[in-house]
Amino acid sequence: ATTIPGTSCTGFWKTPSFQCRPIQIPAYFARAKDGSRSALVVISGNAGGLDSRHPDYARYLAEHNINAVILDSFV
Repeated sequence: ATTIPGTSCTGFWKTPSFQCRPIQIPAYFARAKDGSRSALVVISGNAGGLDSRHPDYARYLAEHNINAVILDSFV
């Protein structure tokens, strides 16, 4: 697992309550078995977060020569 930089914003746009802050988003990469860089699928969990299916999807894709990244943006 690694992290990628992101931004979290809260409040209402164009009001004093609107604020953004930098965050680190956990990311898990599954590289294509043949080393190909021609395709990438981004897998994102829902508001309930990630579950055991997400890594299964990524592994399946990687075994079929498609890169995958799982973003855990609801941490």
